[in-house]
Amino acid sequence: MERINIKNKSVYEMVSELYNIPYREVGDHPLVQQINTLEMEYLDKKIGEAYGDNYVMGCATGGFSYNIECEQLVKQFENGDEEYIDLK
Repeated sequence: MERINIKNKSVYEMVSELYNIPYREVGDHPLVQQINTLEMEYLDKKIGEAYGDNYVMGCATGGFSYNIECEQLVKQFENGDEEYIDLK
């Protein structure tokens, strides 16, 4: 089996897909609102560390993204045993 590589899936796309919410409505989901707040606090912290606390973001392009590479699977059996599969 090949490794699974999931790149640049936005929070909006993930929540929409996982909870079956239309993409245009996902911004109102409490989890998305909480993550958006977290991301902005993180960005403000990084700007403050680099340029001082008197600076905030004026404009930006891009956004927060995720890059996950799954290198191993675990198959769980009903009796509690596990089988580990390393992916190539």
